[in-house]
Amino acid sequence: EMSELCNQCNVEFVALTGGNVDVSTPEGLLNVGIQDTINRFDSTLKSVRIKQGLTARRRAGATAAGNCPFGWRYDGNKPAPDPKQWKKAKQLWTELEANEFRASQVLKSGAYPFKLTGLRKWMKNPILYGVLAYSDVTVEPLVTHDQWLRCQKLLDSRRVNKTKAPRRIHLLTQTVICHECGRFLHVKGSGGHKA
Repeated sequence: EMSELCNQCNVEFVALTGGNVDVSTPEGLLNVGIQDTINRFDSTLKSVRIKQGLTARRRAGATAAGNCPFGWRYDGNKPAPDPKQWKKAKQLWTELEANEFRASQVLKSGAYPFKLTGLRKWMKNPILYGVLAYSDVTVEPLVTHDQWLRCQKLLDSRRVNKTKAPRRIHLLTQTVICHECGRFLHVKGSGGHKA
């Protein structure tokens, strides 16, 4: 469809491995069609291979891939304490506890590789007390579950508004709450009228 549209608008294709491709001729149209099919096949094949690899890793017991939170490293199967960062992560937690979990106070020293939002996310991560958010596998905890819960309570108590501010204010915005899920009513447009 794209090649036909380009042909109608007198736009020439330039192949990355060659010169111009004239889609007004049968040979040019065939060339573009073949390249498109090969690209789609390659993309689909890579997607299938990635899914097969992830499934095989899960069957073998691997629980994660990619970056681990500060203080841990990926040992091939699951996150494990990073010998280079573990002491510094414990020191960070101690400083946070001493400052009532006020991230901005701790970051003033410049000793830690965090920005304010990153440190807040780190404090909320359940891996700190040994539980992975995406699996039932446990890892070595940095703090006890009670310490982590105390941190969460303090962080929640400081939130000014427990929900995100609405993008638009309408009649009944953030005044009607669903009795099942506890969320606020959202206004959704239907046709030309607001509901």
